[in-house]
Amino acid sequence: MLMLSKNDCENISVDEAAKLLGKKDVVFLDVRTEREYEWARIPNSVLINLYDPNFKNKAMLLDKSKKYVIYCRTGHRSLIACKILKGLNLKVANMCGGILEWIKKGYLVEQGESR
Repeated sequence: MLMLSKNDCENISVDEAAKLLGKKDVVFLDVRTEREYEWARIPNSVLINLYDPNFKNKAMLLDKSKKYVIYCRTGHRSLIACKILKGLNLKVANMCGGILEWIKKGYLVEQGESR
């Protein structure tokens, strides 16, 4: 089991993350399953399932000039993903509380199959 401390990754609140939405140098990266992504997602987010055996290979193709706000359902998987992505020299921040907190705060989500 992978043990992480809170200091392994920058943690930001949902409110802080919402202020970054739409900035051209920031990408919201969803690390949940495709089914979860179709249920609800942050607009214009990118999906790379943490449990995909090719997660690391897909992550290596990400643009290193961007900052990635990583989220999942509640914040656990995103913390694991942050550790992996940080190891690939990507600029990352873990969105605490995940999509559930995003929805609870009333922020916009997209639903249905991804484009």
